[in-house]
Amino acid sequence: MNEKYYIITHDEDGSRIYEFSKEELEEKINKKDSGFCSSNYLDSLKENDPNYWGDDEMLIIKGNIIVPKNKEVIIKKILEDKR
Repeated sequence: MNEKYYIITHDEDGSRIYEFSKEELEEKINKKDSGFCSSNYLDSLKENDPNYWGDDEMLIIKGNIIVPKNKEVIIKKILEDKR
């Protein structure tokens, strides 16, 4: 299974989320003019709204996008004698 990495950034134009493979991400964060070579990668969510992050702060998350699926559940009541 291919690992996926997500970078969350914010600037004056708004918040953005980018998806990369491990190899693509390593290339981006090591290339000075890529826009992803930050000096301030977050190690936790100090503020959950990127609008309040400082300049040049980025959050990298490793994982998969999850989509909840509906599951039909039926509850049937029965009468039971408690003797």
